Amino acid sequence: MNILDFVKHFEIKKISKNSYQALCPAHNDKQASLTISYDNKNEVILLHCHAGCNTTDILNSVNLSLKELYNNNTKDNKLKEIARYIYTEENGVKKHATIRYIDSKGNKTFKQGYYDKNGNFHFGIKGQKIYLYRLPELIEDIAQDREIFFVEEEKDVDNLRKLGIPATTSPMGAGKWRDEFNKYFENAKIVIIPDNDEPGQKHAELIISNLINVAFSIKLIKLDVKEKGDVSDWLEARHTITELYTIVSNTPTYSKSKEIEQKIRIENDERIFQNEIENIRNYIYSEDDKPKILHDNVI
Repeated sequence: MNILDFVKHFEIKKISKNSYQALCPAHNDKQASLTISYDNKNEVILLHCHAGCNTTDILNSVNLSLKELYNNNTKDNKLKEIARYIYTEENGVKKHATIRYIDSKGNKTFKQGYYDKNGNFHFGIKGQKIYLYRLPELIEDIAQDREIFFVEEEKDVDNLRKLGIPATTSPMGAGKWRDEFNKYFENAKIVIIPDNDEPGQKHAELIISNLINVAFSIKLIKLDVKEKGDVSDWLEARHTITELYTIVSNTPTYSKSKEIEQKIRIENDERIFQNEIENIRNYIYSEDDKPKILHDNVI
């Protein structure tokens, strides 16, 4: 649908050069808080309610669907790039990318590609080394002992990180875990949020099987979302960071992870004890002639 036909479904209050301000039909709007604009590059209508209503609710309120945001007048089903998720190595150099497309009917699809040493992009990643999404930030988060949220799509990672929540994912969706990812999660605290479908659950189980003897702790949480829903859907439903962390705190840690946690604590206590012994030994055998007071009654 073109934007001129699209805005006829809304009560427009102000028209500017690049956008329209309308009353949002998804809530009792008195401020014309809905901005409607058009992305010429991607040929898509954009909706943004400043009160926080999600796009689906806005469209449903005027009996429209997501496909109406796109130009359906084309005879072919040409793909339009709507997002490019860039994967880098540890130092931030671009290595490969997942590109999200949408066709004229509103269907989404993904393609993979890599960057050569000159920064040029090529489709296909066969034979290329694959990295975790937002890897430099992930490494820093783990070093700071922060809980890492593992989700299924890059958009979910970006949405969580916009809220200050450390998150990552592996490329190409569910079931694509690689052994070389394990090393990044040594002694890390992991929270897995799978998509609400069978592939998402199996992917979570795959991650757990790989990291159960590597990570410091692992928690698998289930959000109240629709079938095939994800954490982005959950956030769009106006759930909060506090709610998310409450769910995490109330979720038990996997039993094997508890054993690892106890082992690490014992090892840390042993390390501290050995350091104390070494300090006492150095004190006793120091070269000065002063009496060595180890206890009130021991010299």
